[in-house]
Amino acid sequence: MPSIGGTSFIFIRDGRPQPLGQIVERVTRPGVNGVKYRLEGAQPEPFVVTAVRDVDSAAAHKSMMASFVAMRGTLVNLVDDLGNGYDRVMVHRVRDVQCKRLLTVSGGVSLLKAYLSVFEFELELTE
Repeated sequence: MPSIGGTSFIFIRDGRPQPLGQIVERVTRPGVNGVKYRLEGAQPEPFVVTAVRDVDSAAAHKSMMASFVAMRGTLVNLVDDLGNGYDRVMVHRVRDVQCKRLLTVSGGVSLLKAYLSVFEFELELTE
């Protein structure tokens, strides 16, 4: 099941982690023909994922958002929809996208399944 920092979600969509890659800087000087390249080292690209989960109440949604905000600046584990696991993922930003009341439900994570919560995470691989 998809998860971020041990919290399970129905699904996590959108961005996918990009592996560390060498950064190449292009170097030019006015009045000089040609171009040179300088290697800056390997750095990851931040990526954004949307995580969806059902919760028991609007209060549970608010509490969950508070726990996600506390994750900012920490390293967490990420398991995506395909079951790929990533260790030591930095949480840069968390945004509360929406909390909607559900009329009928089937499946999910929560017992009461009263609300659908959508969160957006900005993450970055560190390894």
